[in-house]
Amino acid sequence: MTYELPSTNVVCLYSVENAHDQEVTAELKTYFEKAEGYSIDYDPNVSIAKLKHLRPDCSVLFLNTHGIADNNRYEALGSGTHNLNEIGDANLRQELQQDMDHDLIYETSPSGHIAITFELIRQNWRFPKNSFVFINGCMSFNDALQHVSLSAILMNDCHAGVVGGWTQYSTPTADSGITYLFDRLLGTNARRDDPHREVPPQRPFDWVRIFQKMKDLGLDTAPILSEHGEETIPTQMRIEPNGVSDLGLLAPSIEYVEIDEVKKEVTLHGLFGTDQSKIRVFVRECQDGYVSEGDCELILDTSTNEQTIVCKGLPDSGTGSAGYIVVAADYENGKFVQSNAVPITAWKGKFTYTLRLPGQDPAGSGFGQITADVLLRGDIHRSRKKPGEATQSRFSAFKNVKDPGTPAKFTSGGSYTGGDNGLTYEWHGSGTVALDNKAPGGRIGIAGWHRHSIDPAHLKLIVLMTTGEGEALLDVTDKDGKKIITDMMSPINSLYLAEEKAVDVPNDFLQKSVTWAEADGKYETCYDIPAKPVTSLIVYGPISTKEKIITAELKWELLKAKYAPDEQTPG
Repeated sequence: MTYELPSTNVVCLYSVENAHDQEVTAELKTYFEKAEGYSIDYDPNVSIAKLKHLRPDCSVLFLNTHGIADNNRYEALGSGTHNLNEIGDANLRQELQQDMDHDLIYETSPSGHIAITFELIRQNWRFPKNSFVFINGCMSFNDALQHVSLSAILMNDCHAGVVGGWTQYSTPTADSGITYLFDRLLGTNARRDDPHREVPPQRPFDWVRIFQKMKDLGLDTAPILSEHGEETIPTQMRIEPNGVSDLGLLAPSIEYVEIDEVKKEVTLHGLFGTDQSKIRVFVRECQDGYVSEGDCELILDTSTNEQTIVCKGLPDSGTGSAGYIVVAADYENGKFVQSNAVPITAWKGKFTYTLRLPGQDPAGSGFGQITADVLLRGDIHRSRKKPGEATQSRFSAFKNVKDPGTPAKFTSGGSYTGGDNGLTYEWHGSGTVALDNKAPGGRIGIAGWHRHSIDPAHLKLIVLMTTGEGEALLDVTDKDGKKIITDMMSPINSLYLAEEKAVDVPNDFLQKSVTWAEADGKYETCYDIPAKPVTSLIVYGPISTKEKIITAELKWELLKAKYAPDEQTPG
């Protein structure tokens, strides 16, 4: 199915005065409050008048009540009013007396409470298309009484999108499957003393997958106690759609986020509903609010029902360039029903990479050097595909790891005379190199991978830096002193950083020296290498591969993470 959000953000949480465990409704109120964005109508002692005139903008109704069978004519829902005489409003009393005359309400026996009948519900209750109604009372979803089936009336006559209830008598409590259902739909992870709590916390999911997980855990049934306290047949929870509504979600849900630094696009994967006008994407830490308002495109893969949102406008730097990104459903009343918050982590630091020939000043810039401010940015939090399963790490590519706000600097100067061919190589040139990923080969090509795409256990970080064609100039002189090449354009250097296992790439300086523990959920806050420079003999450019005479030195300032995920980040 195509998962939709509720038509409105109005949730009605009602309980009749004499219903079972009033804490159920109170507990659900705390979930909706924590989820934010919902307009909550909470009434722990709902009146017969309020049940009669149920608000038509209610997209989520939870009614904690009794189901009363009266001579097998119908079931009915008790109210908190004992009799008509207790109603002080004469006009309302007269109105309800007329309802009683027309079998829309009646006084139950022996308690004398006023109850509404199914006929009143049929005539008076109407719900928006994408609505969720759960009647937490006896036989509220009882197939054995099809001629008086409340669930059928709610779906067919009242147009409730999805209806839930119980097949038999029910005595649910605040730690029942009811609280599991709404806690997981909203992704609040607030259920008290939850024996099924996921670690790390779980993002919101659709009711179809949540209800299937409840069945797997046995939370869709509850024992019925006889008057002597003995367990009899269990009552079963049922949840079904009306066949027209596409309601699936009570909150948007982000599985993971990708950032394309070249296209300046942010792509969010997850479940968001399909109403383009309702979706907003923003970074919580940004004072100005939205990453994009009107520049987001919501895409549905009809083969998988997976959804993506592609946004333009994430700032390169400053407030809002990193932080906790959120998808929100905008109900145009100043309230936003928000998704789980996914951290867009940013690491900042500095690379200085120097190539030296024999005899060159160890403190100097050698014959080739790049100094670049580095910015890595991406989502590396662990996430789930299905509710209740373990979180998984993903391959992440940093398509740019150079800070776009600061040009890289390069210098080139020095000479070397080869042993075998007698050629002399002289480098010269200096300047700054701006980031330009669109230029052929890249003016300064920097790419990064957070865990390897083929073998996730193989690499945790690789960074490649090069000035590309045209930045460093090389003259070559033969053994007779004649210049045979003048101002040949050549890159200054290449740089590969890797960690965890030996890899078949040149200039692999940092085997097992980078620290970052994202893969097992024990998140750290930085990439780091040993404090002193790392050096290696390398093969370079036109010099014979037999002559490993060039020393490459790397100095790396600590890459400090901001907004790193941790064990409390929902997945």
